[in-house]
Amino acid sequence: MRCLKIVVLTGKRGGFGAMRPMLRLFKTSSYFNLEIIATDQHLDKKFGKTINEIEKDFPRIHKIPLNQKADTSFEKNKSMSKLIIGLSKYFNEKKPDLLILYGDRSEILAAAMCATHHNILIGHIQGGDLTGNIDDSIRHAVTKLSHLHFVSCKDSYERVKKMGEEKWRIFLVGDNHIDPIIEKSFTKSNEVRKKFNITKDLILFLFHPETLSPNKNYDIIKRFLLFLLSLDKQVVAIYPCSDNGYEKITKILESLKSKKNFTLFKNIDSHDFLGLMNIADILVGNSSAGIIEAPYFNLPSINIGERQRNRSGVKNVINVGYEFESFKETVKKIYRNYGGKKFKKIYGYGDTGHKIFQAILKLKKTKEELFNKINK
Repeated sequence: MRCLKIVVLTGKRGGFGAMRPMLRLFKTSSYFNLEIIATDQHLDKKFGKTINEIEKDFPRIHKIPLNQKADTSFEKNKSMSKLIIGLSKYFNEKKPDLLILYGDRSEILAAAMCATHHNILIGHIQGGDLTGNIDDSIRHAVTKLSHLHFVSCKDSYERVKKMGEEKWRIFLVGDNHIDPIIEKSFTKSNEVRKKFNITKDLILFLFHPETLSPNKNYDIIKRFLLFLLSLDKQVVAIYPCSDNGYEKITKILESLKSKKNFTLFKNIDSHDFLGLMNIADILVGNSSAGIIEAPYFNLPSINIGERQRNRSGVKNVINVGYEFESFKETVKKIYRNYGGKKFKKIYGYGDTGHKIFQAILKLKKTKEELFNKINK
């Protein structure tokens, strides 16, 4: 068997940490030649320039900076055009056999389109999931461009199948985010408390833009945060992702930096973030972490707005809108009723990376069969 050239694109801060256990398998196998393409948030100072986290474990990295200057649709599309040009040059020179894409963001769709024109096979992780924003359209488009589908749960498996994808192309593997949790590859409680100076009950806050409402006024978020701080808890907040509208959210977060018990980070390395989830009381915002990872820590989650409303969730999640009194009562309800509660886990058992690695390693289909997609 010849060495298979695999390239993995990562632009999202949390996506790399989730894939790390899987990437180590590809890196150490003699059957695969792995290279990582890092782009978007990983190379942007505004979001903590997290390329350093990748370089610790994976020295073979190709970097494509996007230099997105603002959070407008025009700037986003301009940055995607840079990515397509950079990827096309890379694919033309390196000629990989398989491109692995994770999730539902704009850079994933741009990469899938580019790989299609270079006749490169595509494996897609997290296809079939639902959120409640523009990511749904992007994810489903990537599914139709992909040749192998590594899905996170039974609901997602059924959706991909209903989209006309042949059964043999779909692998129910769970979600990569669970692997480091089950491995306990996160900062221990005493260490993370010391590192982040956590001396009180902890609330994590991570809120991203509503991409179906890019002009949304987020002023109520400041009121939400001030209420959380009035409870005499510590609030650790993280910058949003680079979707349209992020500047409004970062301005609100920056305006609170002087408040007692409030700490703001552009980014937190994945092992530290999981360590904080392990000791937190509540995760507040609209990050998928509240739906996917939080149940594995038995961590209650308040999901604000529409961004994640359609996720296949579990009972640790309470959906709220932007009404202050409703948010306030939800927080009080969690502190009254959720202490020590255990939640159902639907996103796998911590072996997702291994399952994906084995599925690719044992794949018996020819390149021609993989490319010959039959839409039912």
